[in-house]
Amino acid sequence: MPRVILQEKSYTSSDYFNLSYPTKDIIAEIGYTYSLQRISLPHGNVTDTLHKLKANFYKKLPKISLTSEATIRGYNR
Repeated sequence: MPRVILQEKSYTSSDYFNLSYPTKDIIAEIGYTYSLQRISLPHGNVTDTLHKLKANFYKKLPKISLTSEATIRGYNR
């Protein structure tokens, strides 16, 4: 596998978003891993609207590509 991060180059935080490699490959080169998982946050009175928002979020989350051109354009706004 080719190197994702060039040792002779200095990177800023935004440079990592411009790399055309999957997120897992980029962070593996710097010694980290990540996983997507559901978290439980403390809550009080939760309305029906919030339940619908949460369901919609988790339904669409797997369809979002962090390396797509549209995502990169949205990040750079």
